[in-house]
Amino acid sequence: MKRFFPLLLLALSGCVVGSWAAAHGTGHDEGGALSVSLGLVVLTLLYALGLAVLWRRAGLGRGVAMWRTVAFFAGIVVLAVALLGLDGLADESFTWHMVQHLLLITLAAPLLVLGTPLYVLAWAAPLSWRRAFARFWNRRPALRSAVGWLTHPVVVWVLATAVFWAWHVPAFYEAAVRNPGLHALEHLSFLLTNALFWWALLQPPGRRALARGAAVVSLFGAALQGSLLGVLLAFARTPLYPDYAQKALAEGRNPLADQQLAGLVMWVPSGVVYVALAAVFFVQWLRDEERAQRNRETREHPEGAA
Repeated sequence: MKRFFPLLLLALSGCVVGSWAAAHGTGHDEGGALSVSLGLVVLTLLYALGLAVLWRRAGLGRGVAMWRTVAFFAGIVVLAVALLGLDGLADESFTWHMVQHLLLITLAAPLLVLGTPLYVLAWAAPLSWRRAFARFWNRRPALRSAVGWLTHPVVVWVLATAVFWAWHVPAFYEAAVRNPGLHALEHLSFLLTNALFWWALLQPPGRRALARGAAVVSLFGAALQGSLLGVLLAFARTPLYPDYAQKALAEGRNPLADQQLAGLVMWVPSGVVYVALAAVFFVQWLRDEERAQRNRETREHPEGAA
């Protein structure tokens, strides 16, 4: 267990640094920064508790691999940077707001999913609670069906796409910027819907993982929508978000240039991430097809295989 605690300290340090940057660097929404900081610290501690219980029973690195815990803690640090360290900048600059969204969607969400948080957090709960939940879950097939439908890869992709575009409608986007509650809801919806999206992609084989071919299509679809938004922002002839345009003018910046740079941020980095992963899944898909073809030939001509 001694090798585990440096990872925990790393995650907690990321939260503390992010909190300090939010409270002392920008002075923006210190109450919100404190709430986010406490939430991240509590989540990290509960995850650590679940790991401690699990690894005490199964052995260090068993049940959940060490690299998955590193991914989870890295995701916590990315959340701290996005929600705390960049929040003041994102309030003043449209470009930094796009960076914030990009970190939530393409980095924090997959890192947290790779850490299998629900499984680990379950070990942090008392045994009686886990048994009670298992009984509750097993006795409600309708609920299981509803959850299964909600987490279907196609439904998840549609949901993430709808949330992505809805919040970037100028009226909704600016309402979220003006209202801290809506802003928190915006970020939470981005994180949760994209966590479901990445969960469908990154599940281990045999756990209802999205088929390789469908994964390639989904990733290209995600790249397309991010690129489309980026193109719309980068090539618009007038600012689309008046609040940010006014802030840019008040600070002596060019609002259209800020919007164009934000478009490039959403267009290029996200496209690179999604297309690169699509290429990885495509190669795995070809290998799976080759392996399946060899297995079929072996079954049809066992004497040749011998």
